[in-house]
Amino acid sequence: MEISSRKGTDNYNKAKQQIIQREKDIKETATQDAEVLYRELDILLKPQNDTLHNTKETLRTNVSYLKETTNLIDKVLHSNDVKFVLDTSISIEKEFPSKDIEGLNVSLKSPVDLIVPVLSLRFGSLVVPKLAIIQSVQTPLKTVKCLESLDNGLEKAVNGLSSSFSVQWTYIGNRSVNINNDFKPKDIVISSSGLIYVTDDSTSSIHVLTQDGDFVANYGKEHDIIDPEVLHINKEGQLMIWCRDGKIHVADISS
Repeated sequence: MEISSRKGTDNYNKAKQQIIQREKDIKETATQDAEVLYRELDILLKPQNDTLHNTKETLRTNVSYLKETTNLIDKVLHSNDVKFVLDTSISIEKEFPSKDIEGLNVSLKSPVDLIVPVLSLRFGSLVVPKLAIIQSVQTPLKTVKCLESLDNGLEKAVNGLSSSFSVQWTYIGNRSVNINNDFKPKDIVISSSGLIYVTDDSTSSIHVLTQDGDFVANYGKEHDIIDPEVLHINKEGQLMIWCRDGKIHVADISS
């Protein structure tokens, strides 16, 4: 009875640690994506803010001038000094601001209209997929080919197709992962749960996507996966990963 109780406690603690780690991974991914989105938001809004600020200053200056001119015209209308009237009329005609005030040619679209088509505000699924390496084998293999491998070296994206082969979505990498390197897919597989696994040559990692092409996770060196290139789902539903160092990993990806 004591042994059974101890085993139950161990299972509980193990499950709790897995939940804590998953919570940490979700927070880190969301934080990284949020930082990138903040930077892109600043880049998009700064030119608009600068233009609006300049326009505001221009309007303030011209409103002030028009008020002064209005007061001056009132004095002219009530003055009997011919020279003053003529001089003031000439001065007003020369100094009166143009109707085409610089900076007013600004699109009146709201910031939301401008930002929404550019920024993808999807952080992906909050359920981080499981990937636990259960076996690793070192082999002398230097190259491995796969029928599903994208080995033409020209691919920069992964496209999701409908049953009629029309493109439904395009994935060109994740902002947090592909910060300095463009996305370069090498191989792709789909698990029984519908998740898409793609090896990225530029970041030496595996991207995990939903069926809608949303990024949900990334696995690489921090998960002991070094330079992954070829993927395969075996009959047990496990993910097999061949890395360029000749190592083959077998990973459990069941939910």
